[in-house]
Amino acid sequence: MQKFKFDLLSLFDANIPIIHIPTYDFYTVDNLIGNIFQDVEISEFHIGNRLVDFQTKKRIRHSKFTDVLENFDSQESIENSILILKDIECFLQNDINSFYLKSLAFKKMYQDNFNLTIIIIAKNLKVKTDLDKFITTLDFPLPKENEILEILNDFINSMKINNLVCDKNELVKYLKGLDRVEILEILNKNYQQTGTLNIQNINIKEVRSLELIKRNPLLEYINTSEHFNQVGGLAQIKNYFMKISKIYSNYERAIKFKVDVPKGIVIFGADGLGKGLLVKASSNLLKLPIISFNFEKIKSENEIKTILKDVTTFGESILWIKGVSENKYILQILLNWLGQNSKKIFTILTNETWDCKLRRGYFDEVFELKLPTENERFEIFKIHLKKRDKDSNTLNIYEMVKFSQNMNSAEIEYGIKRAIEKTFLEAERNLTTEDIISELYFKEPIVVPNE
Repeated sequence: MQKFKFDLLSLFDANIPIIHIPTYDFYTVDNLIGNIFQDVEISEFHIGNRLVDFQTKKRIRHSKFTDVLENFDSQESIENSILILKDIECFLQNDINSFYLKSLAFKKMYQDNFNLTIIIIAKNLKVKTDLDKFITTLDFPLPKENEILEILNDFINSMKINNLVCDKNELVKYLKGLDRVEILEILNKNYQQTGTLNIQNINIKEVRSLELIKRNPLLEYINTSEHFNQVGGLAQIKNYFMKISKIYSNYERAIKFKVDVPKGIVIFGADGLGKGLLVKASSNLLKLPIISFNFEKIKSENEIKTILKDVTTFGESILWIKGVSENKYILQILLNWLGQNSKKIFTILTNETWDCKLRRGYFDEVFELKLPTENERFEIFKIHLKKRDKDSNTLNIYEMVKFSQNMNSAEIEYGIKRAIEKTFLEAERNLTTEDIISELYFKEPIVVPNE
């Protein structure tokens, strides 16, 4: 916490007008701010009690957010003061509120007698683009092991838990990477379920994944059962994943051995060639969950910073990035993060084309997926028939390969699914080669006339 205190004080002294601290842990932040700025007048506003006394948390008056900002903006001079804003995300898309915040920021920067610093405490912050440039984000540190142990001991004492069924040090390591609020939430849930604390009943990944999705709708947590034995062809990329799986399964030893651990790849090619299947299969091979987001939906620098912060907090995972942002500043933030990331996070970016900006200096490998060859199509047919418990030995796969030229794996799978459906509807008869070949041909869409 010492570095955080130093950085916060430095930003205050550097005349930064608006400081954003991304956390839910209001209690700890309030204590730190109170200790650092003992000689500074502190006002506090949040959506529940509105304008409150910072020390006692008692409501001073029920004021609208716009009125609070207008009141500060109307003052000609302000001596050393801080305005803390909590849970105010819903107000930040309002043009009038944005105007007042910018006005206060300008006065802080350019008027010597106007010393008001605004501190926004919010886990996720979405603001208008023209306001974003006035805000400096100061990351709130996650608890270290000794601090987690202190939180754990306080919880055990407050709940009077005497029959602890797990080692406290082991539990501390299990909770590492979570903030104070998340730790207490998990401990409370576990205590309510078991009457004690039992590490066997705590699914950190599940809890963290649900929290990620709840707090950031741009992120998706993907469960998958796919394996590489379900991927036809693509020998080069499958061999690559087999190689890095040996590194990731011995991650700590590889780090000590000074191995430059692979951090990410690009897979590009047209839809239907198996990009998504490869990502999902790699999850089971590397034994890492998948966190995903659509890069094209990211509209601001703050959004990508928040996403990468959440992914880093989540820790060990595969980060699946779909598509490429056209915004060069947003893209550069991602590329910088890729270069600096030291966590056990393997990034896979999938796109239809390869953007030259995504050169291999940022990614370990770039793979292009093309239409499957004859041998690969043979393998694809066998995989999808086996997946549906159909005996490929009773079918002429070579004939199907011949008729599937210029088709991708998704089109082949679709033909097999349609053929099996057809034979089921026809008195559940046996599947034939002709059934599949007939379904491989393109079918015109069914036109439903207007009534």
